[in-house]
Amino acid sequence: MARLTDTQLRAWKKSPPAKAKDIPHGSVPGLALRRGPHSMTWSLQLRVKGEGGVSARGRQINGKLYRVTLGEYPGLTLEAARASANTYLDQARRGVNPANALQAEATIGGLTLDRLAHAFIEE
Repeated sequence: MARLTDTQLRAWKKSPPAKAKDIPHGSVPGLALRRGPHSMTWSLQLRVKGEGGVSARGRQINGKLYRVTLGEYPGLTLEAARASANTYLDQARRGVNPANALQAEATIGGLTLDRLAHAFIEE
């Protein structure tokens, strides 16, 4: 399968399809461009090592399939999407769930507005 190129992406952005379609990247496993009538979004499908338990021989089993949305093209370029996907795939190979890590990062480790207000007042 051929790798996606920036020239292809720019041409596709000018002529959106009638129906949504996933186009695999070609060289980064699980990375795909979700091309729809209104937007083009990068997504990554992966399985986290060890989430499926341990086999009888002691080997870690991959868990369920996750889909992580990386960002929208052209805000997230082809090169940045590749870099992000490789980072998340590396985390999954080490047993870290990127979906959970992204959620914790978005909430700053569970910091709520109430806790933030108290911390602000105390400082």
